[in-house]
Amino acid sequence: MPSLIDIRRRIRAVKSTQQITKAMKMVAASRMRRAHDRVVSARPYSKGLLRVLTSLASRVDSNLHALLAERDPGAARAVHANDRRRVVRALELAEAGETLAPASSQLWEHEPRHPTVVFGLEVDPDVVRRRIELRTAAMFDRGVEDEVRAALGGPLSSTAARIHGLQDVAALLRGEIDRDEAARRLIVRTRRYAKRQRVWMRRLPGLVPVGSAAEMAERL
Repeated sequence: MPSLIDIRRRIRAVKSTQQITKAMKMVAASRMRRAHDRVVSARPYSKGLLRVLTSLASRVDSNLHALLAERDPGAARAVHANDRRRVVRALELAEAGETLAPASSQLWEHEPRHPTVVFGLEVDPDVVRRRIELRTAAMFDRGVEDEVRAALGGPLSSTAARIHGLQDVAALLRGEIDRDEAARRLIVRTRRYAKRQRVWMRRLPGLVPVGSAAEMAERL
């Protein structure tokens, strides 16, 4: 049976260990906070660097995309030469040993569990362009300027800041362009987006294109 002196010695040892452990926890927490603060403080610089690189890319479009084609041919095929932001991002990934190229040219590779038919609505490009023009005119008639002004007046996420038309109407509110130019820019952006959607849709395996809902019903 341990003596009273041994028990007291063990108690002191346990308390000493507890104090050391507590001190180590405090040091670790302090280091974690400093590391977290460094990461957070570096975000504005990384975003600024990306803006600078994107700005530089606008001056050397063809050369930059050619460099991407040399470093990562798959990513170069997947990224349009005019998409400066993605070209820069693809180069960053290539330097890190990664790639922006999709793993497959299809949106999914596995067969569905049940018999499935995928229909895609194919609308004449001229009809799509006309609808875009009409919708843009309707947006301005209904006061899109007030909507954008309200959005800019509150907190806006980086994703929401890239909504189609926001930057064009914002330029209008700042007096940099007039209403007609803002509408023209929005129409151009939306047309490009619609074209990308058509390209995306064609990647669907087994897609059955139809011109209307009635034609789809006839094929079912």
